[in-house]
Amino acid sequence: MAALERISDDQRLFQYQPILAAKAELLSRCGHLAAAKEAYGRSIETESDPTVRRFLVKRSRDLGPVHSPDV
Repeated sequence: MAALERISDDQRLFQYQPILAAKAELLSRCGHLAAAKEAYGRSIETESDPTVRRFLVKRSRDLGPVHSPDV
């Protein structure tokens, strides 16, 4: 995750869909579901291939509903 964060700060890669999708997957595996949903959303927005978009939407939906922690 740290290596991905270092390269995702590069403005040239900021909207690079594969990095956004990888970040979403790693966040979900770490249990950071709200952040994963957000990353999947950004990934979906930048993807033009309908098949890949459907896959990303399914991965995001598979996370289930995400509730914000009480403050």
